[in-house]
Amino acid sequence: MTKVRDIAPYSVRMPDSLKRDLTIRASRNGRSLNSEIVMILQAAIDEEKSPRSIEGFAQQESEKFREALLKTLSSMYGEDKKPT
Repeated sequence: MTKVRDIAPYSVRMPDSLKRDLTIRASRNGRSLNSEIVMILQAAIDEEKSPRSIEGFAQQESEKFREALLKTLSSMYGEDKKPT
């Protein structure tokens, strides 16, 4: 978990109406205004990173598998050794 001292403060200018709407939303969700803004921003970033199609998802998962396989083989055989 990230510690408060590890988070850089950042001021954001926004219209009063947006701040009011965010405050209402935060209250409904039982969060502080800051926590609500962070949740919204994180969800936007996560959405941007997620694959838009089944092909994209398959590509993303195959890359994860490839990395895990290479890591496993490297730990089993060492970097310079090849499996026999």
